[in-house]
Amino acid sequence: MSNYCPEWILSVAVGVIVGDALTGSTSILANSQKFSDGLSKHYEEVSKDFLNDTANDIIAELNDIGIDEFTARFVKSFVFNRIKFKENGSTRRFNVFFNQFKGEKGAVTSKKLVSSFKAFVFRCRAQKVSLAPKSWNIHQEEQIDWLLTLVQQDPPKLSG
Repeated sequence: MSNYCPEWILSVAVGVIVGDALTGSTSILANSQKFSDGLSKHYEEVSKDFLNDTANDIIAELNDIGIDEFTARFVKSFVFNRIKFKENGSTRRFNVFFNQFKGEKGAVTSKKLVSSFKAFVFRCRAQKVSLAPKSWNIHQEEQIDWLLTLVQQDPPKLSG
């Protein structure tokens, strides 16, 4: 049986990587390394290059769409919605009966993550999905357990 990282967790990781890059708080490469190391402790290897390339592809899409003052809010809302809701729109439940961290049988592609993000942004612009509350912060999401710990870790110092 395979143990690939669930799509929602990869979406959260890439969303955090992109969000931090947009604010200038952490480089894409440093955050990609951090999430690669952390996610690979729980699942089949999630490569730094996969995360780096996916984040860069999303930023390229944002450039094509037009980065503006709402871009950071779309990225934050993408992360919020991936934590709070499943792909079908139902509420994601974190309890003993619903193991949201269980590995999947197949790997998620970068193309799938980028397409999912693009679709989310278009749904936001069409007002078909709720934006994250302005006061929301991923650091409030204690139910995401070890993933929150990973988000809160400092990225590694990358040499030259």
